[in-house]
Amino acid sequence: MHTNERLNGVLQGTPGLHDSDTDDEGVKTTAGIIADAENTKLFLTQAATGNVFFCPGCINDWNVLARFSDVCRVFIFCSKTKRRPTENFPIEGCPEFMQALFSFRYAGAQGDLDPTVFGKAGLLPDCRSGYYRWLWRKVNAKVQDFSIERRMLAVFLNIDPVQAYTDLFIKRNVAPKYVSLLNCGWQHPIRDTLLQAGQAQPRYLVAEWPGVYAPWTSRRREMRTWGSAAVFARRTDPPHPAIALRQRDNLELTNERLTPTTINGADSLLVSLQDYLAYAWPQPNLKIFIDSTDERAVAEIRAHDCRVERLPVHGRPLCEVLPVLARACVGQCIHSNVLGLEDEAEGILRAWPGIYKNLHLVIHGESADWASLDWEAAPDLHYPGLPTHRAADAP
Repeated sequence: MHTNERLNGVLQGTPGLHDSDTDDEGVKTTAGIIADAENTKLFLTQAATGNVFFCPGCINDWNVLARFSDVCRVFIFCSKTKRRPTENFPIEGCPEFMQALFSFRYAGAQGDLDPTVFGKAGLLPDCRSGYYRWLWRKVNAKVQDFSIERRMLAVFLNIDPVQAYTDLFIKRNVAPKYVSLLNCGWQHPIRDTLLQAGQAQPRYLVAEWPGVYAPWTSRRREMRTWGSAAVFARRTDPPHPAIALRQRDNLELTNERLTPTTINGADSLLVSLQDYLAYAWPQPNLKIFIDSTDERAVAEIRAHDCRVERLPVHGRPLCEVLPVLARACVGQCIHSNVLGLEDEAEGILRAWPGIYKNLHLVIHGESADWASLDWEAAPDLHYPGLPTHRAADAP
């Protein structure tokens, strides 16, 4: 194959080309070298915008990749390690229940970050190894023939996270949008770095709940929580402005928090275990579905509240969740704050009403939770020669 053709294929993530950027003796070809340099430049360019997710203390986190692809397209994982995986961001490490959220058949180009590009930019002088991989996050898997995917660039830097943050953000006076403390903890040296970063402090922290991470002490975007994780913002930051929400027949999106006083006319309710416990829910004829993997806890509740039934849907793609809801609530009005951005409200807006005309659904979320459907959504990540959309895999 001609070098230019191979390079174009590598940049576009053509199937198989990322496995052929070395010759029979394992030496990287010219196309592979150029592709690595271009992807390294793209990574540094995106980091300079601040629209990135920085994950210190780990080599990968599939929860982060799955749940934040709408607001970030570049994910930076950083840790000092002597291990090198046989494959960049291997799909075998993705939890089985999340694999339906990614297009693995065309997992995209992968390669090594080019240290000479770092040197020319005067950044990351101590980073002598790192790699990248393009991934596609499915937004809606074949609901009424809509196929939506987001292209993401995942990067790993084999360097001390403090040094990486200093070089990528503090020296360039750039604030990353998100920083995760889930793998390194608040006592890690990264804490002092963040507190002293000035204008390069992140907008949001992802950390364990409950916890105190001053000045990020306002719990934000509850729809994005999983396990004990939560997103925190500074209380001094201005709130997101209310936005006009787009509506569909039998589908309502509301900025009102889900409480017993905001579910007028509801026949059914889909909530997390925590939200069920937070309120009394006095409506006697309300059917309550609890989205939880804790069978024992829900069984104990059901013994005292016959309205309750366990319906675990968290983290599943919408193409699976909507039929479950339709079967459980045919002809009824169901309110939920579980179906947030991580469950692809964006896909609902495009596909609704589809085959779910008998299901009247009201999704509750604060204005911040719906913001990425409009003004805060990350732009598609591409550069010349890379298509902005690719059809989903055939079933």
